[in-house]
Amino acid sequence: MYRDFVHDEWTSFLEEMYEYGSKRWSYLVPGEQEDRSRLRHLCARTLAFENHYLERYRVYLTQQLRSHDPDAALAATRQLQIIIYPDQETATTP
Repeated sequence: MYRDFVHDEWTSFLEEMYEYGSKRWSYLVPGEQEDRSRLRHLCARTLAFENHYLERYRVYLTQQLRSHDPDAALAATRQLQIIIYPDQETATTP
């Protein structure tokens, strides 16, 4: 689904994470050394992806705040009360 709708530099990472984490390892820590090495590599990249996602989500929420749809603006406001961004840019956006 990510490939169909977003298809960016993180697509292959997410496909690999799904293939190994879900399908091959069934969300368990693998026992084989080679698989553990792959898991460490995936984990090392995860924070960067999370930050990428949160930045894209912030842009989306900011757009929703500015929309003329009061329900969308309210939903965005609620999400921004949950997510703590490291700067005040989002908090001061009208």
